[in-house]
Amino acid sequence: MRIGLDILSEIAGRSSGTETYLQGFLKGLARVNDGSHEFFLFVNSACEDFYRIEGGAFTQVHFPFSNRVRPLRVLSQMLLIPYHARKLKLDLVNFLGTTGAFHVGCATVQHVKTLHHLLIPGCVDPRGEAFRKLAVGLSARSADMVIANSESLRRATISLLGVHPDRIVVVPEAVEHTIFFPRRQDDTYQTTLKKYGIEEQYILFVSSLWPHKNAHGLIEAYAILLSQRRIRHKLVIVGGLPTRNYHTELSRLVSARGIANRVHFVGHVSDRREIRDLYVGADVFVYPSYLETFGLTLLESMACGTPVVAADRGALPEVAGDAALLADPDDHKEIADAIWTLLSDNTKRDLYVARGLQRAKEFTWERTARESINAYELAVEFRRRRHGA
Repeated sequence: MRIGLDILSEIAGRSSGTETYLQGFLKGLARVNDGSHEFFLFVNSACEDFYRIEGGAFTQVHFPFSNRVRPLRVLSQMLLIPYHARKLKLDLVNFLGTTGAFHVGCATVQHVKTLHHLLIPGCVDPRGEAFRKLAVGLSARSADMVIANSESLRRATISLLGVHPDRIVVVPEAVEHTIFFPRRQDDTYQTTLKKYGIEEQYILFVSSLWPHKNAHGLIEAYAILLSQRRIRHKLVIVGGLPTRNYHTELSRLVSARGIANRVHFVGHVSDRREIRDLYVGADVFVYPSYLETFGLTLLESMACGTPVVAADRGALPEVAGDAALLADPDDHKEIADAIWTLLSDNTKRDLYVARGLQRAKEFTWERTARESINAYELAVEFRRRRHGA
């Protein structure tokens, strides 16, 4: 097949979940391609240097406008993708951003990675929310096939966007196992800990600090844990602060609970290898998010041999399987008790470490790439049937 891959909405270098996905996915495609497919990567000035894939199977197709000026990016997407699809004689275009183009002239696949703008009002800026409410549903319903990264998101796509169940394929994300792996005998992870002023014996949280990620709930749980148990562990929170108000709320919370000297806010860490080191050094990783459509950080932590406590909501139970201790994100004592279990019960800790390592092995970018190609074939066949070809 001749396949177009649209990443025009991506601004590279932000170390976002989308960036992690695209890097892994494109490398996975390159590794599994047996010469049967040619890929044409739609890029612009914001991403063309960052997403260069070695090998003759990938060709960059340059577009004039980036997502720094969204209206022009959308206009170029709508007008030029159909043009290039016909010029390049593409069999399919995969829209890897939040929206796609219409009347492309070949089969189309739309990725749906999140519906937070519908499930959590106000989680993105008002203009972005209005744009997504208008465009995401139209793009998904017009595509021949939709890829969701979890069964949880598949159900939401059906109920919220009105996409027929037969036109949605679940393709999970993956772990880059060359980066995320357990502690080794000659490991240098402590160099990273020293860089960020972190002492060993700590509980870890890694995420962009949106309110729905529930860092405040983790702080409350940690305060309960400190009040009930004699532990030396500090709480290390890694992630950027998208909203100043939430940053203020978290700072006030740790002060109000009298634990400001026990909570270490690291901020944003862009280097994936440094994040791996932070996982490796932690005794427990905790992710009490109210709403995740996948939850890649769980798998990354598991791949590093660190046991996990996770919320029992959204896609997290689906992704974790039996390899994490699940807790109600609203029940701070339940979270505290789960953390204590993994800190104090060596038998259970070893069990969850072993389960986590095995669980993470199931998620590879090669698997993601193969299952995506299967979805492409379904989309081409669906278009043929629909058009009577």
